[in-house]
Amino acid sequence: MQWVTQVLAIKLQGSNDNETLYNIWHFVRHQVRYVADPIIHEDVKMPSAVWHSGFADCKSKSIMVAGLVKAFPQFGYRYRFASYD
Repeated sequence: MQWVTQVLAIKLQGSNDNETLYNIWHFVRHQVRYVADPIIHEDVKMPSAVWHSGFADCKSKSIMVAGLVKAFPQFGYRYRFASYD
């Protein structure tokens, strides 16, 4: 696991599982600005790159959330792809 997700996970741990998951969601939602990738150049960033830049698209935000959730062994996670016209 990357040091970024390890350090952040410790800071986001709540007093119970629900609070921890909320803290992770809230942090990524409010601290990482959403910026869409150009259609001709889709990029997937590692959590450290997202943390450094302060912005990400939905793919990179999802990877950051997954990395933070993965820091807590009691949680499982799966990716689900959705595409819209």
